[in-house]
Amino acid sequence: MAKKSSTHRKPIDQLGDLQRETIETLWELGQGSVQNVLDALNKGRRKKLAYTTVLTTLQNLQRSGWVKPQKDGRAYIYRPTKSKTQAATSTVRSFIKRAFGGDAKLMFESLLDDENLSPAEIDELRHLIEAKSREKNDESSR
Repeated sequence: MAKKSSTHRKPIDQLGDLQRETIETLWELGQGSVQNVLDALNKGRRKKLAYTTVLTTLQNLQRSGWVKPQKDGRAYIYRPTKSKTQAATSTVRSFIKRAFGGDAKLMFESLLDDENLSPAEIDELRHLIEAKSREKNDESSR
């Protein structure tokens, strides 16, 4: 019987606080050993994290498909398997599915109905939509 793969990736908003902080640190570093990540995480932190805590966190992120280790001498170098933008896109898709039944237009209408949006923010959204529309038209005319 084949072993089932355990690399089911949770959306970033469903990771624990330390897992999320660790993957964000790796995005900033690009890659890093446990020690590199530990040093970055401990900057400005009153209660310092232990090496084994960061190692376990990275191993859990590896099991869930967020990072991939590569042997470098005696150490492992961990790299994110998704960019920050890819993770954000995946999280937004998951949110739209959960909160709006997958209807992005309904989500957008809700955002526009929000009375906290300033005219400048609405104008910026209009420019983003126009730019995306031009991009899609250019793609379809090729």
